[in-house]
Amino acid sequence: QTELRVRFNSKNFRGRVTKKVYVVSNDPQQPKKHFTLQAHVISELSVTPSRLSLGAITAGTDIEKTVTFVNRSDVAIAIKAVRSTSRYITLSNVPDSLAPGQEAVVSLIIHPTLSGNGVLNGYLLIDAQGHVRNQLRIPVLAKVVR
Repeated sequence: QTELRVRFNSKNFRGRVTKKVYVVSNDPQQPKKHFTLQAHVISELSVTPSRLSLGAITAGTDIEKTVTFVNRSDVAIAIKAVRSTSRYITLSNVPDSLAPGQEAVVSLIIHPTLSGNGVLNGYLLIDAQGHVRNQLRIPVLAKVVR
């Protein structure tokens, strides 16, 4: 008999999470046993949609999309930085902060070009500070056609 302490770092998780913990012992009848931990990780800052799959888009035709930020915490969240890893995606209307319960709509302009392999992919990277530091990554994917 012993006490086990298990720690779960929720930093890179959102929503429902299931983890298994395995215990190996010298018990010949049950040398290996596991138990399951379940959690629902709530982000202080939620972003919708959580990914942008644009399908086929036409080169040379700009596309505008929106992403909604919502502060789900009880403190103000400072938006430290929002950027794109793709030079073909620009952002506007990014707030400096969000009060508890407040939401903001951020505009994205996608400038598709026929370069490389005809695929536009990148991430929106959001760095924010509330109770904890929030670092969110939103994938953006499209196939660029003529």
